[in-house]
Amino acid sequence: MSSAPPPKKYVTINGVMKLNPEYKKWKDAQSGAPPSDPQNMQLPVVSSMDDHMQLNDDLGKDIPLSESTNATIQMMQEPEISLEAGMEPDVMVDAIGQVLAKYEVPMGLMNKLMMLSEFQSLEFIIDDSGSMQCPTDSINPTTRQPMTRWQEAQSLLSF
Repeated sequence: MSSAPPPKKYVTINGVMKLNPEYKKWKDAQSGAPPSDPQNMQLPVVSSMDDHMQLNDDLGKDIPLSESTNATIQMMQEPEISLEAGMEPDVMVDAIGQVLAKYEVPMGLMNKLMMLSEFQSLEFIIDDSGSMQCPTDSINPTTRQPMTRWQEAQSLLSF
C-alpha cells in the first residue's frame, strides 16, 4: 500500500466536474481492489458538508449549493426542528450528513425528505412477488428466526 498523498478527488474536464480518474486509481490501489473501468465511472455524489468542502478544496473554488439545499440546511438548524429530532441545532446538519453519506444520498434530496413531514401518514407499495419469501440474513428479534425479505421490509417500514 502506497503512502503517497491522494490526488484531488474531483476535477473539471471540459467544463464538467467529474471524479478524478487519478483519484480513483489511487483509491483502488489503497484498497487492493482491481482497477475500475473508467467508462463506468459515476458522477460524484455530495452527501455531506464535509464532502462539499472537500470538493471545493479539490477544485480550488467555491461550488455553491442549490438554493433549496441552503434553505433546507437553515430549516434543519432551527431550534424547534432540531430539538424535536433530539439534536442541538449546530449538530443536526452534520448528523444527517453522516447518514446521507453512509448511503450515498445526495444532499439535494434533503428538502424532498423534509417535505415528508407535512404528511400525516405515508403509504408504501412493496413488492410481494415470490422472491419476497426468500430468507435474509436479518434475524427477528422476537423469535430469533431468520426473516423473509417480506418480513424484513415490514419491520423496516413500521413506525
